[in-house]
Amino acid sequence: MGGTNLAPATGLVSVAPDARNPRDLGLPVDRHGKYKGMSLKAFSQKMKENGISFSADPQQRTQNMGKLLELLNYSAAPEIVDDLSQEKRFRQRPEEMMYRGVSSPEGKAEEYLDEFRQGDLFVGGGVYGSGTYFASGHPESTLRTAKDYANREGGNEQRGTETGPNERSAIARFGMKKGARILDVDTYDPKDKDKIAQMRQKQIKAAGEGVDPGLLAAIEDDGFFASMLGYDAIRLTKSAPLATKKRNWVVGLNRGMMIGDRVRL
Repeated sequence: MGGTNLAPATGLVSVAPDARNPRDLGLPVDRHGKYKGMSLKAFSQKMKENGISFSADPQQRTQNMGKLLELLNYSAAPEIVDDLSQEKRFRQRPEEMMYRGVSSPEGKAEEYLDEFRQGDLFVGGGVYGSGTYFASGHPESTLRTAKDYANREGGNEQRGTETGPNERSAIARFGMKKGARILDVDTYDPKDKDKIAQMRQKQIKAAGEGVDPGLLAAIEDDGFFASMLGYDAIRLTKSAPLATKKRNWVVGLNRGMMIGDRVRL
């Protein structure tokens, strides 16, 4: 059975890929065993039935997310293919592929990417909630963004030299499988940028009294809230009139609904 652990050196929470089956908790799943999502009221009741609680401490936000991903089996390993651009199960257009840049002054960037492909899932926080962040959008600008992240801590984008790949920086390409549920938010549109907050208030109002304070605190994290509703990722776009080469962000939630390239960029 998997579990969540705090990695002291990074502040990240790790979740083992062999997490529990959500069906065992009485959570709704589809014919493939994938969690379908629940309202706050229904999810709160199921957590009470199973004796599961979350912390109301804001400092425990990432730990709450790690626990949830384990419960929903969102930590399952992604599928790795030879060429993502030729993969028919890839749900998006080529320009919407997701790039992840990783840096490591200790020379472990390649190791970290391999860990994401087949090992524990390390969950971190961010401006748009807990999850795994990817750059997405126009291929050229998106790849440049991934390189910026890969080089931010002493990495070097000059890869594949005579001495081999530079392990201080690494970039990999991923995508969401067909059937993945993605919550789209336009951060430029004033009517859309507060979509998640509005959805959250609606759920809280519908749930009424009796929701555990820890769960109420946990859903303030957009990543946690979207995962509870059954979304596999949050995609943040910016429809600025002059943005000819869009650079979007994707907050990955369900690793099992991702597909990745075997070969690193």
